[in-house]
Amino acid sequence: MCVLKSKRPKAKVSIKPDQHVFREETVTLRCDIDGEAVTSWQYSWYKDGSVSVFSELQEHTFSPVTESDAGKYSCYGEKRGGPRTSNISDAVTLTVSDCP
Repeated sequence: MCVLKSKRPKAKVSIKPDQHVFREETVTLRCDIDGEAVTSWQYSWYKDGSVSVFSELQEHTFSPVTESDAGKYSCYGEKRGGPRTSNISDAVTLTVSDCP
């Protein structure tokens, strides 16, 4: 008997207002699971390839952002109440500069 395996959806990171910001601005990271409803997933955020999760919310806000927040961010989703998981997102780089 063959079991049909569903393809795992891809997680995607977006950064607002931009990937390059100045210190003291407010920056929001958001994790979306391709083609999936927001409420049915729980999220894990990683920075610079670390295995430790620093947030489990769909959105994470730095207010104000500092130079120490700069880095490569990726996220991952896990379906609430079920075994389904997403693929981890591609890393997105946040760059924080000193005010001009």
